[in-house]
Amino acid sequence: MTALMSRLTRGIVARKHWFAALAALLLLILSLFASERGFQIVQDFRTLERIPLTSVLGSVGGETQLSGRAEAANKLLSAPKTGVACLYYDYTIEERVVDSDGKESWRTVHTAKDAADIRLVDGTGRARLNTRAARELIDWSAPVRFVNRVGDRRYTERRIEAGDRITTFGWLKVDAGAPVIVFDHAGKYLPIVSTDSGAQKRSDLSSFAMLWLWGGVTALVFCCLCFTYSLGAHRVLFLLTLMTASVVLLLSSYGARSLEADVATGYERVTEQRERTRRLITETLQAAGLSFPGWQQPFDLASPQFANLDDAQKAQINAWRNVSYQLRWRYMQQISDFSEAHFALGRGMGTPNPIVLPPDQQLIVDATLGNYVVTRTQSQPMLTGIIYLFIALVAWVAFNLIKVKRMQENIPTSKTGGVVFGLAEVKGQLVPTDPAALLLAPVTQIPCSWLVSLYR
Repeated sequence: MTALMSRLTRGIVARKHWFAALAALLLLILSLFASERGFQIVQDFRTLERIPLTSVLGSVGGETQLSGRAEAANKLLSAPKTGVACLYYDYTIEERVVDSDGKESWRTVHTAKDAADIRLVDGTGRARLNTRAARELIDWSAPVRFVNRVGDRRYTERRIEAGDRITTFGWLKVDAGAPVIVFDHAGKYLPIVSTDSGAQKRSDLSSFAMLWLWGGVTALVFCCLCFTYSLGAHRVLFLLTLMTASVVLLLSSYGARSLEADVATGYERVTEQRERTRRLITETLQAAGLSFPGWQQPFDLASPQFANLDDAQKAQINAWRNVSYQLRWRYMQQISDFSEAHFALGRGMGTPNPIVLPPDQQLIVDATLGNYVVTRTQSQPMLTGIIYLFIALVAWVAFNLIKVKRMQENIPTSKTGGVVFGLAEVKGQLVPTDPAALLLAPVTQIPCSWLVSLYR
């Protein structure tokens, strides 16, 4: 009977260890997935940072960010519920649902989206956005213009209307004459059309990235806890060492990947933009019988040497090189930190050739760079409070468990003859003082001194 009870106990313990090992494996997969997702979102908003806001006149093609007034390039759409003329709509019908506890929620029962081609107008020109053909690829952001509840149904319309100010990220084609932005061309950009600014879109992405990365690290910490339990290694120092090493390894690996991607992609973006700009400036100057003097010469287009250029050509050349200057400046700011600077220097990407501007253009660029908004996470007090509360709760539980564990470890194991008053740990064979007072297990009918029965 004693041997059977011993085998049952070992089986229960082994089963718990297997469950803990399985939980550790699932948490590890969850941690890697969440961390990778967070890393990709970080790369997304870093990609947007490398695309400076430019004007239609100053665009040289390729990855482009434009901001201006939205107009209809062709026919306007009619919103499904209100019939309002618009350029884009996102229409949703939701149904009220009440659960058994009386809690109310809304379930989407119908959704419809559509977009027309848009013409973006700023102070320097116009660009056509081929949004209709790529409406499923584009990340749209539009304000809520209509909400109405009728009975247990709620109707919501988000719309972009003619006259709204929009920001777009896409691929600009200038070879055909009139600038056209497409969203299905391969490139290092995110297809976006939004009534928010570029800084707001980057801020949204950075907030999501922080949540995913925090979830990945949290899952990894619990993975270490389950793994330690599955090994039967009930030592606090081992657990803390494993947690620290795992988190450091995870964050270091993503930090190294992020550093390499930022430097390599940023340098590539600078050189591509510079080459596109040089080609367009050279073509414009050659058409006027002039030659490109190079980037190291602060050629002033107001000088008599460039009298063959009209005002529109001069404005366009200045806009082109100013954007290239801004992009180089951002890259130099990015690699100004110690680790990025040494990595870039080791890869031969340390300092792209400078672009020298005449004094009047330098003042314009300095003012633009002074207004640049660095990417910041959105302030979310409620979510931040929940995260802090969760961390405090886990820390409190962990502290109490560690305190109890340390107390148990500090109590020496004694023989029955050497037990003293107070807390004690005794190891030996259990001998009942009264065999008739033993309990009987409900299923196996095995006599025992203590039992727990689980029924399903």
